[in-house]
Amino acid sequence: MGSVHILHVDGRTDSAGMAVIELTARLPHLGHVAKMVRRHSPTRRLTEAAYRVTARNRHHLTRFVKNVEPTTRWRVDP
Repeated sequence: MGSVHILHVDGRTDSAGMAVIELTARLPHLGHVAKMVRRHSPTRRLTEAAYRVTARNRHHLTRFVKNVEPTTRWRVDP
């Protein structure tokens, strides 16, 4: 539960920064950017580092998000 995870239909799993890149790849106007980030190793590492900093400081960042219910952690067990 320390980071976001994406489980693909084929069984692959992406976590943290790579999960963000994978989600961004599915957005209409940002998909091409995410595909370039995936291929470019330094940018991929930068994305992972930015994710870690954001995740580590998420409690400080919540004050900038207005009119949103608090995040609830959940887990689905098979």
